[in-house]
Amino acid sequence: GHVRDFSDGTRVVVTGEPADMLFGTTWMSRAFRFAATDAGEPNPTWHALDKPWQRIIPQVLRMHGLLPSGEDAEQAWLNWIMPFIGKCPIPVQNLYDFCWWVAFGLKWQHDMARTFLNRRGVTWDLWNSVEHFYSTSEWQQWSYHNHKRKMMDTDLWASYKAPFKQYIFSFDGDAEFLAAKIKVPSATYAFGYQLALDDALHSIEFGQLSVSGTRLREKYGSLLLRFLDDAGSAPSGAHKRDQIGAA
Repeated sequence: GHVRDFSDGTRVVVTGEPADMLFGTTWMSRAFRFAATDAGEPNPTWHALDKPWQRIIPQVLRMHGLLPSGEDAEQAWLNWIMPFIGKCPIPVQNLYDFCWWVAFGLKWQHDMARTFLNRRGVTWDLWNSVEHFYSTSEWQQWSYHNHKRKMMDTDLWASYKAPFKQYIFSFDGDAEFLAAKIKVPSATYAFGYQLALDDALHSIEFGQLSVSGTRLREKYGSLLLRFLDDAGSAPSGAHKRDQIGAA
């Protein structure tokens, strides 16, 4: 069964979350999976993890219809994203750095909450019964100070998560695993009828699948704007309920 189904508040469940956020994101595998789309469009990330992110990401955005053509549009987007980049505790220079920081800074909370999505009710007993092994300030500091070790060769997907693979090798001596094992998605968390949980564990949901902006505004109006406040994250050691916000 799924860890989400196993977690019911009656026992402590330890997950492997959010290890991916410490290292990067599976999205980076696109740099090795295809040189061009089925339609023949070049993949701008192809073996480009060591390239300047400012040059690659705008191409990716245009590839998906998310950025208009032209230097003005590109510069406007760069001006918009730079405050977020500036908050990174280590330099963000290439595409790998960018992907890691986006996953670490924007997806961490999602991974903490996704175990509890698509339930009719979430209680504090349930929330506090789940321990995410890598969700500690110590692991965050490890990620900052060992950034170059996390993917030893940005042109080789099998080097992703090298420290973890080396740890496993020290235990079982499997040289083939160490050399060739590649990262694959470790869990499937398909979105259902919920968008998020708020800071009181109330379900945020609208319409049938919570994807319609019209249905969102009809139900909540401007109430959800309070989650856009950037006053700062919870201090270290805060109670779990203080770490939630919008999932």
